[in-house]
Amino acid sequence: MYIKLTALPDKDGEFYNVLVNTNRVIGMKEGMTKDFFDKIKKDELGYPETYTEVITRGASFFVTQTIAEIQQLLKEVRLIKLPSQSYE
Repeated sequence: MYIKLTALPDKDGEFYNVLVNTNRVIGMKEGMTKDFFDKIKKDELGYPETYTEVITRGASFFVTQTIAEIQQLLKEVRLIKLPSQSYE
């Protein structure tokens, strides 16, 4: 099963969707975006801009969702899978 996440903006400032295979997710790591001088970037309200790296078998993706949001999506996917299992 796949979940749809939002990738970090490219050099033109465009956001794109990324489909991640939930069976291949190995781990996740949060970080803060930094500018050219290694200074932490902040948004309009002064909060640090963060990203999450989703590590899978074969690739890694940098996305805007937090680890908590991604874990919630993974739980929802697992709940959807359960009813389709056959009981013997």
